[in-house]
Amino acid sequence: MRWSCPALRATSPQGGACRRTLVGLVCTLLALPVHAETPPPEAKSAYEAGVAHFRAGRYADAIAEFNKAYRVAPNPVLVFNMARAFEELKDFASATRFYKRYLEMAPDAQDRPVVEESIRTLELLAARQEKPAQGLLIVRSQPDGASVLINGRPAGSTPLKVELGTGKQFVAVEKAGFSRDTRELNIEKDQQLVHEVVLVPLAQVPDSEGEGIAAWILLGVGTTLVVGGCIVGGLALDRDQQLDDIESDKKSAGPNKFDDIQDEGRTYAYLADGLMVGGLAAAITGGVLLFLGGDAPAPAQASHPGAFRVEF
Repeated sequence: MRWSCPALRATSPQGGACRRTLVGLVCTLLALPVHAETPPPEAKSAYEAGVAHFRAGRYADAIAEFNKAYRVAPNPVLVFNMARAFEELKDFASATRFYKRYLEMAPDAQDRPVVEESIRTLELLAARQEKPAQGLLIVRSQPDGASVLINGRPAGSTPLKVELGTGKQFVAVEKAGFSRDTRELNIEKDQQLVHEVVLVPLAQVPDSEGEGIAAWILLGVGTTLVVGGCIVGGLALDRDQQLDDIESDKKSAGPNKFDDIQDEGRTYAYLADGLMVGGLAAAITGGVLLFLGGDAPAPAQASHPGAFRVEF
């Protein structure tokens, strides 16, 4: 896939040598064999949204859209665009990390000398910035190459080492075709925290949680109805026994009393039959759902947001 675009001419807030390394940058990348196919519509749409956000100065939104495009169709130019957006946000450490990632993905990039000069400048700027208390977060995943988002912002791909401010951080690890893992981690000063994640292929993700709950509810309702049917059936048998006692002269009762007992027995019998049939149907349905629930394939999940720089 070929990504090509005009130079990113937004004025860099840090100015000086760094601006000269970016203005006029040629953003044409040779096609990479692994990305030779036409970009998917969702990736192109996310990319174009990222471009619009970048040109409007909405750099955080641009990063989110570029990351969405990257998840659908990974490409080094998208990584470059995220680096540029981080630079405009004056997040020099993140910009440096993404520029380095760009060069790792495109070692033969024609703009390599210019990007390397930008990296050196940005490293100096990052070193001058006041650093709050930080800890080191190491994120590993099985399989590797999963996207890592920290507090909703892309931080790179696994395996990943990143310095973070102390306190609570929301870390999401995701990869197309696999389940998403989201955790709240507490980073302490000078701490090295290792976060390891095993992503489950979507085909193996149980999709029976809702069905399982429904199955257990049906089993519970069915059991309750059957028990109720047994109790009501017992009442019907009691009325029948009373009628037998009256007919055998073991018990005396007037004509009206006999009719009342007979009506009660008939009502209880009908009610017991209904409860038993309904209870058995519910219990059997719940049992079938529990038996088959684990075989249902999990639905495909939508891809997450992504990147900016070149045009599809």
